Amino acid sequence: MEYEKHLPIREAAVEGGRVRGIRGNNPGYTVFKGIPYAAPPVGELRWRRPRPVIPWEGVRVCDRFGPIAPQPNTDGDMMFGRDNYPPLEQSEDCLYLNVWTPAWSTAQKLPVFVSIHGGAFAVGAGSWTYFDGEAYCRQGVVSVTFNYRLGALGYLAHPELSARDELGISGNYGFYDQLAALKWVRENISAFGGDPDNVTIAGQSAGAGTVLAMTVSPLAEGLFKKGIVQSGFILGQHSNCNPPALREGEEYGVQFMRELGCASLDELLALPPEKLCFDEGMMVGRPFLPLSDGRAFTEGFYATLSAGRHRNATFLYGNTSEEMCMDPLHRKLMLDDAIAFARLQEALGRRTWLYCFSRRLPTPDNVGAAHAAELWYEYGTLNRSWMPFNGSDYQLSLNMVTYWANFMKHGDPNGDGLPRWRAYDSGDPQFMELNDNLGMRRLTQ
Repeated sequence: MEYEKHLPIREAAVEGGRVRGIRGNNPGYTVFKGIPYAAPPVGELRWRRPRPVIPWEGVRVCDRFGPIAPQPNTDGDMMFGRDNYPPLEQSEDCLYLNVWTPAWSTAQKLPVFVSIHGGAFAVGAGSWTYFDGEAYCRQGVVSVTFNYRLGALGYLAHPELSARDELGISGNYGFYDQLAALKWVRENISAFGGDPDNVTIAGQSAGAGTVLAMTVSPLAEGLFKKGIVQSGFILGQHSNCNPPALREGEEYGVQFMRELGCASLDELLALPPEKLCFDEGMMVGRPFLPLSDGRAFTEGFYATLSAGRHRNATFLYGNTSEEMCMDPLHRKLMLDDAIAFARLQEALGRRTWLYCFSRRLPTPDNVGAAHAAELWYEYGTLNRSWMPFNGSDYQLSLNMVTYWANFMKHGDPNGDGLPRWRAYDSGDPQFMELNDNLGMRRLTQ
């Protein structure tokens, strides 16, 4: 019948089999929760790059989020942890993604938004409450979130792990998970009415670092067209967070194994995941991070950027005004990184839109416009939070969602009814201030 042509997509054929979603809060949208995008990295697959999805029979009902990656408990985090309590189920079997779609036909080719969660490469999940995708469904965008391996399970390198690997490398398992999720999107998102040739990736904090890592990695070719970097300074000229060399990571892995009292890789493999996840993924004074393994990354990130060898993409790039109440020097370095990136892009004829989020969060401990404070506004999930947001907050959120969606659709955040957002111009450097009084501000250094 004619009306059936406009019914929401409720089932889709993807790698592994068929999946069935559920109605969103708006019954015209469909949410697919917990779609596997790789084989479970358990047993002998712990500390190996992700393997293909294991097929299933019949229709897989995707009505609940998959387990999140093993990680320390974040209940004590007043700002972020309180919105995600009680804690979600954790398991090494964590490689799942989620899709929100407003489409009624696979022929629609809607823009696609892939969100990469932050959390210092040690905590977080694509199913945390503020990553809900329905605000973008209202804008005609298909949204995707996903989990990836974290901490030691995601980034441990060790000589024994390198020796058993067919390429002679180890570490970066979380990054290879992220690549696998983006490849899954490229191959499968058309089944949800999404356009695989119009993918925007976005992330905050460590997720922002991942967006920039994807920009310099030779393995991410063809996986996205646009990037959104939020509260991100990990790859800048002034940052000391260029990826350590594989050998350095392996040396740290040896020390890590020693600290755990393990004499061999077999003993380490026998440990339960909770023994490997503590202190936000830190051990012997250092976090687990991506490594320069000669495959995912072949040189320093800034060297790739400054030479113009990074992905040809358009970017929206910004920070908050207080960034975890960092001292003025750190805030300046973060701003300098953003400006340096925008200048590199400009020199290559590529556009970058800069922003500063300065809205102070309504928290009793007065965190202000803290690190990653824009998340609730960007995703239109203020009503999912414990914080007492008001009408001005909701208006700012609507404006931000609209800017972000315009960027995803057209590579330009501007649209009817919004203050004009100018791309970065070194001759007259300005940025968009995101607060009650939206508008361009001159950049001073």
